[in-house]
Amino acid sequence: NVDESTHPHACKAARAAEAARVMGGNETFWKMADQLYKNQAAFGKIDFADLAVKIGLDADEFRKVMESKAVYERVDEDIALGKTAKSHVQTPTLYRDGRRWRMWTTPQAWNDWRDRIKDEARAKATQSNAPPARPPVLVKPNP
Repeated sequence: NVDESTHPHACKAARAAEAARVMGGNETFWKMADQLYKNQAAFGKIDFADLAVKIGLDADEFRKVMESKAVYERVDEDIALGKTAKSHVQTPTLYRDGRRWRMWTTPQAWNDWRDRIKDEARAKATQSNAPPARPPVLVKPNP
């Protein structure tokens, strides 16, 4: 995640994605991530709860979760982590397991990366009773 000085609606979009994860798990997170990506040009004009409804979440509950202390703290933690990385020179910059990903400059590369993360999360979830790891919250630049 990046702060509002880099992208005016980044934190709100990140909270929307995190709220979706809190309410419905990783699959719901990815559904919201897809909605955010498709609708990013309208971020200043749309209510993120409308996107939540599109993926099957209750709008009122979504708004409460999105504004919760836990969601704000999670996004703030991600911003702080990004600031400590010191190699963040452009958006998007992605890190996975402490490694910077440099090879996703095309839509297909993005889809491959996203699908790989989903597959890893599913595999981990089936191997243990532990909840799946939290996926990264991403805000991609306008195409």
